[in-house]
Amino acid sequence: MICRIPEEDVFITFLNNTRVAGHADVLDNMLNNVVSALYNQPYSLIKPTPVYEMKKLIENKSANEAAAYYRQLKKNKNTRFDFDSSVDLINLADYLLKKTHK
Repeated sequence: MICRIPEEDVFITFLNNTRVAGHADVLDNMLNNVVSALYNQPYSLIKPTPVYEMKKLIENKSANEAAAYYRQLKKNKNTRFDFDSSVDLINLADYLLKKTHK
């Protein structure tokens, strides 16, 4: 993703090595926040998905533990994570389950 503002000599690029198509909205949000910060406008930090914590649980414990963890986070309306990218989360969990056979 590229953003150019030639009159300001600004060039911003984001490189993404994931194969998940659903990341376009996340990159758009990141770009908007960078541009806002550049021009001293309000911006918000991007929240992570619980993907990586779930990955650790699948690898170190079980898929059931990871699923229970995810349900608990959702039930408690945890604000630490971004649940809008749940499709990515589910796809990753599926991949990890197949990879680890757990």
